[in-house]
Amino acid sequence: MNADDENHGRSPLALVPRTPDPMPRRLPRVPLPQDNESLISWLDFMALDWGVPRGRVAELVGLVTSPDDRHALSPAGALMYAIDGPAVERAFAAVGLTSAELDAMTLSRYWGTAIGLGTVDRLDEQVHLRLPTGGRFLYISRAISISVGIQREWVHPSSVSICPRCLYENHGRWPTSWYLPWSVVCPTHRCYLLSACPGCGNRFEPARTAFGGGLCSHSTTGRLGGRCGTELDHLPAPSLRDRELLNLQMWLMELMEAQGSARQGARQIFGDLWAMACFALYLGQPQHLDGADPVVRRAFSSFREEFAHPLNDGLWLTPAERADVHDTLVLAAALRIAGRIVRAEDPYAAAGLVEALEARPRSVGWRALRTGWGGASPLASAREAAGPRLSPLMRALLTPKQFEHDQYTRRQAGLEHLSDRESEDVLGKVTR
Repeated sequence: MNADDENHGRSPLALVPRTPDPMPRRLPRVPLPQDNESLISWLDFMALDWGVPRGRVAELVGLVTSPDDRHALSPAGALMYAIDGPAVERAFAAVGLTSAELDAMTLSRYWGTAIGLGTVDRLDEQVHLRLPTGGRFLYISRAISISVGIQREWVHPSSVSICPRCLYENHGRWPTSWYLPWSVVCPTHRCYLLSACPGCGNRFEPARTAFGGGLCSHSTTGRLGGRCGTELDHLPAPSLRDRELLNLQMWLMELMEAQGSARQGARQIFGDLWAMACFALYLGQPQHLDGADPVVRRAFSSFREEFAHPLNDGLWLTPAERADVHDTLVLAAALRIAGRIVRAEDPYAAAGLVEALEARPRSVGWRALRTGWGGASPLASAREAAGPRLSPLMRALLTPKQFEHDQYTRRQAGLEHLSDRESEDVLGKVTR
């Protein structure tokens, strides 16, 4: 029997030595990543196909130098956010993927458009981080900027929302966009994404559950083997009949993938949408969801009841709750209200349909929102992310007395028909 006969039908892993070389050998058979596929999804697909752990696959494709280097693949690890330095060279040698193709499977794909909205962009900064488990240095560069930046946003690198039918049809493979708060429905299957397992109540955590296996592997009590075991690819997901939300989701998906000069405009739209989503969470009511699916209205009503202030009708979230909005149905409600404001010809007037901006005294919800916007939470970052188009509205919400004074001055000068910037220019010339 020759060598070819001996190796016929064997896993490509059998052809690669276990001792890691400085530069890995080219693997003979590697499935290409799907469009928008997550890095963990791609690694898990190969791990299931080859019958080896995820860490071993990551070593063979050059992303890590040891299968025990689990830190790099954890939610706090560098490879979730960006792939830089020697890992790019090793991966190209092992599987032929370029830096851009590797980046497309990490959160850096959306940095500067859908995430990093309240953060100064410093992706060119090169950093070395000493791992806590030893004296080695891991080159992570942009990963630090991204991981730090999203800590003040509604992005959860440890969990995703899922479409069960997508998992079933794609054999457990799933997109990076499921990490983002902007993904709330699946346009393909016209259903809402699920944010938690109905069997055990835990969020879907890719680092702990290989979706390709088809089962939720969360630890729980009272079940055989101490695992949940709920079948993920056959879970019922609420149907989407809301045409307005479907159009909004498709628009956001286009903005996520903006390229070139369009990226800055997309980033500003997401910044405005984020600020108005905070506005909607605090000041929106179920009656502002006209045309929404009943399941969204019920979820938003339950959310407001759960976090209602005990002494009044306002909404009061703790700092931890402000940073942890993950229920896709609640997010769908907030984005639906926010989308109407951001896409309106006059955002100030559209927001006035949700909250009486000139009413006195101001509502409890407004005071709670202003407190959140003034703290060190994702709400504060959302306030900073709002752009010039929302300037009158944000000033009315944040500094109402100064806003009223400015409006009075404009009316006295006959400039109420001009934009803020135009009226400021005219008033500046008059005072000079």
